[in-house]
Amino acid sequence: MGCIVLAFFKIDDGIFYGGKSEVDGEGVKSVKGWELLGIQIFGCLMIALWSGVLCGIFFKVSMMLGVMRMSEEAEILGGDLYYFAPIEFDGNPADYDLADICGKIILESAKKLKESDVRGKEEELEGGAAIESSSKFNIEQIELGKMN
Repeated sequence: MGCIVLAFFKIDDGIFYGGKSEVDGEGVKSVKGWELLGIQIFGCLMIALWSGVLCGIFFKVSMMLGVMRMSEEAEILGGDLYYFAPIEFDGNPADYDLADICGKIILESAKKLKESDVRGKEEELEGGAAIESSSKFNIEQIELGKMN
């Protein structure tokens, strides 16, 4: 955008300042106004063409070498999880049920949260009074898959 608006706002040479192309006494042409706009638009189009051609070459070579897509394991687990997480992937990708794995992780987290909540309540109460659980999670509901 900046390349194009230059032709409008350049002081002394821009369209808004009445710039017009001219040739000086030595035959040197100074490009101003509408001609400058045309050159700027042409430059932007050439940059887009150059980028498109280079991207096309890169993608074509990547496809021919077979590195354009992730492996099946990486697609199933997700790129970040597959490449950066400490999870080992052995066997057939169909053997992995991500919903089951995530459910177990959520269940473990909820149990830890409930345990820390109960410990906090025990510390607050004096004289061994009965403890009422005020946990935000009901572990039995999570285990039965009834969590809202």
